[in-house]
Amino acid sequence: MLIFGLVFFTSLMMTSCGEKSDYDFSTPEASIKSLIKASAKKDKDALSLCFSKESKEFKEIVDKTISDGDLEELKQLFANATIKGVEEKDNLALVSIKLSSRDEEIQMKKENNNWVVFDF
Repeated sequence: MLIFGLVFFTSLMMTSCGEKSDYDFSTPEASIKSLIKASAKKDKDALSLCFSKESKEFKEIVDKTISDGDLEELKQLFANATIKGVEEKDNLALVSIKLSSRDEEIQMKKENNNWVVFDF
């Protein structure tokens, strides 16, 4: 019975965490695609992983205290966004992106083997 409980608990944990496997932070391009997807879903947990913990500008996103209004603005900003180009050097990257309202250069850095947005 203990083994059954352990197997059930493990499968439950894997299922509840499974949705995060939809997000990839292994490259700058993958991270931006994850940011676009998380913005569309208004997924605060995933969005918090998209931004650098060192950036004060995105503290509310990282801390998951972003307001519903700001979350909606982020969703609209990244709606139909497309990546135009990526320049990567060492642990820094610059991603050119076409947003719904403008073109933008997103500065990224590698933190704990994940690419995250530092500034834009």
